[in-house]
Amino acid sequence: MQEQVGVAVASGVEFVPVDEVEQALAAAGIPPAEADAVLAAYGDAQLTALRVALLVAAGIALLSLFLTRGLPGVRLAPARRTEASPAAASAPARPVPPPAR
Repeated sequence: MQEQVGVAVASGVEFVPVDEVEQALAAAGIPPAEADAVLAAYGDAQLTALRVALLVAAGIALLSLFLTRGLPGVRLAPARRTEASPAAASAPARPVPPPAR
């Protein structure tokens, strides 16, 4: 089963599609009732892993929003002067209004 090709993710973990697991179980001679139970558990495990991964990603995003509250609301350095827009470069930096809550 390790030789079967799965969907690889960045961390090197491979997810084998349910169809390939079904084929491997049939090739191994597993009875259909047991194979169905294994496939159901495997499919549920994949969905649970996906839900946990999305929850972790959402938690990291919320944490990053909380940690960026202390960033300054005004530009600390003057704007760079560009040849394409001399009027914009000479304009004074305006404070950025805080985000609406």
